[in-house]
Amino acid sequence: MRDDFFDRFKQPDVPDQKPIAFDWRGGEIYEGETCYNINGELVLEDDLKEYADTVFGKAEVV
Repeated sequence: MRDDFFDRFKQPDVPDQKPIAFDWRGGEIYEGETCYNINGELVLEDDLKEYADTVFGKAEVV
């Protein structure tokens, strides 16, 4: 019974996908992932803060 409960939360097997593009760090981007084109570089949605910190520097609040 316990296994049935946790089976509901398993991710379905994903067939081998090939990347459709590469992000600003050289990481793979797959179909269905949200990304932004910023100054000609693709940035995944989850990496926006890291990209801004790297490119523009961290702001200090005074």
